[in-house]
Amino acid sequence: MQKFNYRAPRIFTDFPIRLAVDEALICGRCTDIGEEGLGAALPQLAPVGSVGAVILVSPVQEIEVRARIVAHFDLRSEE
Repeated sequence: MQKFNYRAPRIFTDFPIRLAVDEALICGRCTDIGEEGLGAALPQLAPVGSVGAVILVSPVQEIEVRARIVAHFDLRSEE
């Protein structure tokens, strides 16, 4: 499988997020973030094209941003 390359730099992260999409709330971890979006490890997938919100969670505040699911990647297959 060919590795996906981003156009803008990404920062590797590991912090909690919640994805609110299609009347579901999915808790996961943000794995990387950059000017073009973020990557997340989630226990379930939302359909590509779905629109909702990502809630970035920190000990002092939560930040909610509009989100669209643009792709799914199985990182286990890249090991």
